Amino acid sequence: MLKIFRKKEALSSLIAIGVIILILAGYWFWSNGGIKTGTRIIVAAPVSGAEVYVDSVSVGTSHFWDKTVTASVAPGPHNVVIGKTDYWPWTKDISVEQGEARTLHPFFVPKTIQKEPIASDDKEVVKLFETSTIRDASVPLLPKANIPGIRSADLYPGRDDVLIVAAQNLVFAIDVDGGTPVNYEPIYGGQNPYSVVTKNGTVYIKDGEQVYRLNIF
Repeated sequence: MLKIFRKKEALSSLIAIGVIILILAGYWFWSNGGIKTGTRIIVAAPVSGAEVYVDSVSVGTSHFWDKTVTASVAPGPHNVVIGKTDYWPWTKDISVEQGEARTLHPFFVPKTIQKEPIASDDKEVVKLFETSTIRDASVPLLPKANIPGIRSADLYPGRDDVLIVAAQNLVFAIDVDGGTPVNYEPIYGGQNPYSVVTKNGTVYIKDGEQVYRLNIF
């Protein structure tokens, strides 16, 4: 009898936990507006914990289980801003038509990036910088960047509308989707840097005799 009682007690506990989870999920769902239809802006945040603002009004926060934030809006022009502590903010001015669901894909760069010094004579590093640092895939997008004196350019990992560019004394990410405003997010500041982005998303910076590895994604 004791074993049966314990099994029933365990089952009751599991049911109670399930009910609590459903209640919390329902609260989150309806507190975020439930099923949203009609004219709306959908922001696919790159990280959880990012706050989304439409026309200076907070419309929601991205979560680790769902990084999209949806806002029902009136047709017409709107300003969208997404930000998170320790990351550079991203903003875009858009216009949506009646019944349109516009999805935005912001990118983020941390404000503080750890630099790992690498030996400049490292064979793998030498190989990275011995060829052109303006990658073929980035060439068609360079006119959209409209930046003079670009020394190196590569696609931001996983994107075809964002470049990582080295020009003057900076390395930065820039969106080239044709929208406004253009977002510039700094990655490195130095003297005369070059940058290379590897297939696994690691950024290498060569600035004079100094070489650094940056993990920002």
